[in-house]
Amino acid sequence: MPERKKRYLKERSSCLYKAVAYHFWALAGLVFFACLALFFAYLAIHLKFYVFLSFQLVWILLVYFGYTLVESIAYYYEKNLIRKFGKNINGQVISKYKEENDLYTDDIPGRRRKYDREIFYFIEYQYSYEGEDYQNAFVTENHHLYDKLEAGDAVPVRILKIKPSASDIRLRKLKKDLAVT
Repeated sequence: MPERKKRYLKERSSCLYKAVAYHFWALAGLVFFACLALFFAYLAIHLKFYVFLSFQLVWILLVYFGYTLVESIAYYYEKNLIRKFGKNINGQVISKYKEENDLYTDDIPGRRRKYDREIFYFIEYQYSYEGEDYQNAFVTENHHLYDKLEAGDAVPVRILKIKPSASDIRLRKLKKDLAVT
């Protein structure tokens, strides 16, 4: 195997390792739920206990955590690939909008309610690569960055050449260009 291909495979596997490492405790939880599901299956089959409801609940949690875990690992794997093998290009802001969520919580009954507001700023952008147009969006909590960007402004984008629809904003460069902290 050529040295270049070995290095490429090693770098891709390191991206996968980093994505899995982000999810260590989730993987441990998945293994726990799998063992719990097998235990309930054993009880239901061999000891004739009526644990069908518990068994179902554990399997539902197992499937849910398994699916979300796989999707999350794939997301971080793609982000690591973009970071490591991506190509820098320029994009353009299409639109921006914000989403506000008001949260009220009661910590202890009889005490006053706790109020919290979350504001997420969405910025949609487009870019072209090899004659094809692509669109994506990113979310930030930085209102200074959101306020400085307008539709039509240039944004630095990093794309994955083998999958140009996968992109990420080069946030550090964008903040530097706009003089935002």
